[in-house]
Order: sequence, then structure tokens, then C-alpha cells
Amino acid sequence: MHPLSRGTVSITSSDPFAPPAINPRYFSHPYDGQVLVESLRFNRKLLATEPIQALGATETLPGTTTESHADILNFIKGVTSTEYHYVGTCAMLPKALGGVVDAELKVYGVDGLRVVDASIMPLLPSAHTQATVYAIAEKVSMA
Repeated sequence: MHPLSRGTVSITSSDPFAPPAINPRYFSHPYDGQVLVESLRFNRKLLATEPIQALGATETLPGTTTESHADILNFIKGVTSTEYHYVGTCAMLPKALGGVVDAELKVYGVDGLRVVDASIMPLLPSAHTQATVYAIAEKVSMA
């Protein structure tokens, strides 16, 4: 899944060791919830097929009585968790669009500083973030 919700990371103190304030704002974009609701509905159709029924499979959660979009979405919001693969906090985008680094990963307005980690990815990749960071680092090492 490629979530479209966007959160924030904010500095909380002048102390560089103080933790930042992180607000992931899960489900703040309606697309994210819509995709998961449709996924659950699709899985229900699979569950209703004869081969799967022959195995004795049944829906346990949220249960077949949960049918409306709003009820399914509320269930999903209650059970969804994260794998903490945050990306995009220093997105590689044009500065005018809120980007922090350019195509060479140089921080706008700061000489001699690059960001080479998952924070430069504008969107979560369909791959393990660590492997993607290795590829980014390899590419930048040749610049």
C-alpha cells in the first residue's frame, strides 16, 4: 500500500537530544481508508468462494454483521498498527513544493550537507526501506 496521509515531525527543544514530536496523522487522507475498506470487501468475496468455503473458513473479525463503509473503517482504524517505516520527512522535492533536498540530496540553503536515508523518499516504496536506502547511498557515493 502507498498511503497518501501525511504527518509531521517537529523539533520540540533546542536540546539536540530531545525527541521530536511525531504525528503520523494516519488515515488523514480518505484514500487510505478507502483502499483498506475495499481490500476487506474483496477478501470477503474470496472467502465466499467454493474452494475456500470447502476448507471451512469463516470471517472472525470484524464479523459479517459489520457491513457499512463507516463501520468497516472504524474497525480498521481500531486494529491498524505501524511497522515504523517512516519516509518523506526530508522529501526530495522542489523547494517550492516543500522539499528539503534536491536531486543530489543536497539540503536547500545549507552548503556541504546531504541527507542520505529514507527521509528523502517522497513516498513509501513497494520494497523494504533498508534495501532502498542502500541503493540511495550507493548512488550518492558516486556523485
